[in-house]
Amino acid sequence: MQSPLTPPTDSLYKFVAIFCLSLILASMLGVVHLNTSHNRFVYEGLGKMLEFNIASEDKDSVNAFSQTVLKLLRTSKKNADFLSWCLVAVNTCAFIGAWRAFHLWFKREQKIRDQLLELELAKSKEKCPVEGRIS
Repeated sequence: MQSPLTPPTDSLYKFVAIFCLSLILASMLGVVHLNTSHNRFVYEGLGKMLEFNIASEDKDSVNAFSQTVLKLLRTSKKNADFLSWCLVAVNTCAFIGAWRAFHLWFKREQKIRDQLLELELAKSKEKCPVEGRIS
């Protein structure tokens, strides 16, 4: 006995493919946003360091502040690199998922629909052998 609730696989494949394409777009935008925000953080940190260097005359405090800012910048760079690689991994998985979903949709669903359309066309040509006339 067949289940009365069969999932619409055609729509499911398309949903997965579109979802994966949106993940690809989101991860690409995430990489761009990550890089711009990291660059902004670096420029602000360097600007604060330069302001402090100009305003302060105590070399020990300037060195300590510079070391602290450089440590923050290194940590920020490591975090940005890690998040960037995570977004690249998401992008890669989404690309593979989208390719697989489109492949399954085309191979399992669209191929059958194309064959049915060709059969219907052949059937209609048999009914009406003269082109342009419909009986």
